[in-house]
Amino acid sequence: MPDDCLFGRISHVNRQRVCHLCPIFVFAANSGVFIHLPNRSKRIRAVRNAGLFEPHHQAEFNDIVETVKTALRCPVAIVSILDEDRQVFAAHVGLPAPWAERGETPLTHSFCQHVVDDKKPFIVGDATMHERVRENLAIRDLGVISYMGVPVTLPDGTIIGAIAAIDGQPRDWSHSELGLLAQFAKIASNHIATLVSDRRWSNLFQQLEEGIIRGSVIRDHTGKVIDWRYDEVNPALGAHINIPSENTVGKTIREVIPGVEDEWVRDVEEVVATGETKRFTRSVGVLGRWFDGYIQATGEDTFIIMLLDITERMSAVASLQRSEEQLRLLIQAAKDYAILTLDLDGRISSWYGGAEETFGRSEADMTGRPFRDIFTPEDQAAGIPDSELAIAAETGVAIDRRWHIRADGTRVYLDGTVRPLVTESGSVRGYIKIARNATLEKQAQDRQLAFLEFGDRIRELETVTDVAFAASEIMVRNLEGATRAGYGVVDAVAETVQMLPGWCAPGIDPIAGLHHFRDYGSFIDDLKRGDNIIIPDVTIDPRTAASANLFRQISLATLVNIPIIEHGVFVGVMFVHYDNPHEFTPEERDFVRTIADRTREAASRIRAEEDQQVLNHEISHRLKNTMAMVQAIATQTLRPITDRGPVEAFTNRLHALSKAHEVLLGQDWTSARMIQVMDTVLHQMALPERYEIAGPDLELGPRTALSLALLMHELGTNALKYGAWSNESGYVSIKWRTEAGNGEDTLALVWEERDGPPVAAPAGKGFGSKLIRLGLMGTGGVDISYEPTGLKVEMRGLVSQLRQS
Repeated sequence: MPDDCLFGRISHVNRQRVCHLCPIFVFAANSGVFIHLPNRSKRIRAVRNAGLFEPHHQAEFNDIVETVKTALRCPVAIVSILDEDRQVFAAHVGLPAPWAERGETPLTHSFCQHVVDDKKPFIVGDATMHERVRENLAIRDLGVISYMGVPVTLPDGTIIGAIAAIDGQPRDWSHSELGLLAQFAKIASNHIATLVSDRRWSNLFQQLEEGIIRGSVIRDHTGKVIDWRYDEVNPALGAHINIPSENTVGKTIREVIPGVEDEWVRDVEEVVATGETKRFTRSVGVLGRWFDGYIQATGEDTFIIMLLDITERMSAVASLQRSEEQLRLLIQAAKDYAILTLDLDGRISSWYGGAEETFGRSEADMTGRPFRDIFTPEDQAAGIPDSELAIAAETGVAIDRRWHIRADGTRVYLDGTVRPLVTESGSVRGYIKIARNATLEKQAQDRQLAFLEFGDRIRELETVTDVAFAASEIMVRNLEGATRAGYGVVDAVAETVQMLPGWCAPGIDPIAGLHHFRDYGSFIDDLKRGDNIIIPDVTIDPRTAASANLFRQISLATLVNIPIIEHGVFVGVMFVHYDNPHEFTPEERDFVRTIADRTREAASRIRAEEDQQVLNHEISHRLKNTMAMVQAIATQTLRPITDRGPVEAFTNRLHALSKAHEVLLGQDWTSARMIQVMDTVLHQMALPERYEIAGPDLELGPRTALSLALLMHELGTNALKYGAWSNESGYVSIKWRTEAGNGEDTLALVWEERDGPPVAAPAGKGFGSKLIRLGLMGTGGVDISYEPTGLKVEMRGLVSQLRQS
């Protein structure tokens, strides 16, 4: 038979071959194969876990074996626990040396293994004659001849060994002796159960993360509890209080932790007095630690404390509380921020921060209401609320900058975002909207844009009435709650106003037609002085209170009137009305005053332009008469001169000056545009297709405009006589540009002729040539060249000087 198996080394045990590395397999001698014995493995693990192989448990069984020996009058009694290949004696009496000292034998010397295998008592009268044990070495080495063994068990009923009576002589064991031994087996099994329970408690006691204290109270001479003592502690306690366990047992809590709070003693006193368990969450200040646990009485003056260090948890709680408090204070202080959360159905679930102040609605009123209720009707109709939630869910954020509705119907502008509330798994469980009240900023921005728009519009308007209507429209768009706006033509003498058709909010009737100011109060006196009128409530203002009923009939509760004054006379009025009393903010009053001032400026400009046009027309008429008279005098004076060339040149130059004056008069004699000056002169001399004008249309001062007109006249006259315009195909190009240099821009102008007859420098220099060489400013800067293609004149001058008057 081989000596090795797949799993390890083989031993011979009771005619069976046992694998020591895999003891759940045995080799059956009668079959020649290994047999699987799972119950043996389970039993051995259970015994080892119970600690029954440890020698310090022997004392608990000594009384039992002594009693068995006496009661059954046998020389040897044992309690045997079976291991893999040995039996260990939990207790024994009467064993010979050396087995008594060893406290165990191999299974080759065990009769008790048959009790375990058979799971019932095993009785042998004469071992030398018994078929199952006659070769057992216990006969030779321990002197075992007769044997009676009964199973001992774990609390779950697992048979782990036997209690046995042994004799060195053949013996017939009686039924009464067997019954008596069975009673001792129960006692031994109960001891084993106690050992297992104690073992489990000890393991638990040692392994628990919770600190455990078994203690007893200390009383003074009056019986009052003044302290308590550590009788037993587990290792976890030492870790919790940072004091080794061996330094606490036998000492009092006041000795171990000087300065400990009195509550740690008073709670123990209460528990031992009432017998009721008490839970606690308390700190040990001197240790800087927090503990959670309970105290339970175990006797009149004894108790057990189980506690767990929760310092980190309490620190986290304190940190969370601080964060929550900071968040609460932040939310309370964030009155300019509306903070609200929504569920997945788009209903408001919380209402924080400045939401109540922003919208004028309480949390109780808004909780559960649809998100869309805070949006304007037009945004609701456009599906904006649902769109914001959809964008937030898809992209993570939806920008929200728009007007919203307050409880009183007024509007508030919010600048914020909508974001999804996402769980750790990534699913959306709701939304949060955080928005800042940016109404004042938006209104300021809108008013600035309104000022720009008004400035752009009034530049194109030509009548005071159009300007006043534009001003009224701008005001009503930027004054929240306005319901009517327009303009009226005033008869200051009759104190009437003809209201022209204007703008009205839905449900508000127009007031077009003739009205008498005095019917509505005395504020016309302020208007005649040129004062702006802002009356927040016509029913209480002393100027309008007497006419409250009349105002009520035309749905007018708040009045804004801006007078238009011409030549010191009240001639028109802009108005804005509200159908409810409206207390104007300083910003709104400033806005009204600014629009009023700009309207008056525009009206003054229009009147000034109208007056200037009349004046220019009169000057132009008189200047033409003067020029005609000068020309007539010159003609009469120069009639005797036979050379008519100089006379015609003089006359044409007068005509060119006349045209330049007309251009300047059209601009109030302040400036003229370069293209207009040039074209006015040249189109008198040639058809438009015979010349080209190209360059930036610069603004010229009066002096430069007259010089340029004379230059164009001289060059044009020369082209007619000798140059490009003297034939049927010649062409003149006049181009200019500005060039940067040395901090000042320079104008470079080029007169260039082509396709005309050949040109040559004149033999002499007449007045015209001298005039040309004076240039744009009369200071030179002229280069004249007679190219094969035609005359080319280049002139230069500083742009800043060209604009001077």
